[in-house]
Amino acid sequence: MKAPARVAGLTVLASRAFAGEARAVPRVNTAAVATERCSVDLVVGRKLRMRVHRIEPGEATLLEGGPSVSYVTKGTVRSADRVLHAGDGLAEGKDTAPLRLLNDSSEPAEFVTADIVRP
Repeated sequence: MKAPARVAGLTVLASRAFAGEARAVPRVNTAAVATERCSVDLVVGRKLRMRVHRIEPGEATLLEGGPSVSYVTKGTVRSADRVLHAGDGLAEGKDTAPLRLLNDSSEPAEFVTADIVRP
């Protein structure tokens, strides 16, 4: 198991509307941690990895483009067009643009992501 990796490069400052509503600009998630739980080499230059993400209340983060599947294990996160609660899943195809997720609740949110990346 690898140590937690800081993902400041994947963190964004959401600037405007989520779900068509004007919202306060969330804090930059400088302490966002994506902990890689496991990975396996697929073909040369690709690996399948599973990570656990945590978004503190009032913070936003950016999921890299697909292919990936995610599962919310705790709390609620919001994207531009949907709200995901604990128990909800999300799948992104290989040509999906990065997805901003916002935790506008008062509790931390956590989700698991499995994706295919270049090591």
